[in-house]
Amino acid sequence: TSLWLHNKLGTSNDLWSGGSICSQLNQDVLRNIRECFIELQPQVKLKLLLSFLHIPRRNVEEWKIELEEILEVALVDSDQWVSMLAELLKS
Repeated sequence: TSLWLHNKLGTSNDLWSGGSICSQLNQDVLRNIRECFIELQPQVKLKLLLSFLHIPRRNVEEWKIELEEILEVALVDSDQWVSMLAELLKS
C-alpha cells in the first residue's frame, strides 16, 4: 500500500491534487493506509489527507471509522503541515 501511494501521489508535477485516488479507496485500503501512514513521505501524506475532501459523502459515512483512525495517526505526525491538516479535517 505504501508503494502504491507513493506511485499515485508522490510525483511533484501535481502538488495539491489527490482526488484521483478516491475511486480506488475502500475500507481495506484505508486500513492498510493507516498501518503504513507513518512511513509515507510528507508530500504523500498531505495529498492523501487532501484527497479526503474529494470522497463522496456516502463513502465518508461508510468509512468514518477508517478515516478517523488515519486522522488520529496524522494528528501526531512529526511534520507540522500534516498534523495541522489532520486537525482541520478532524473538525
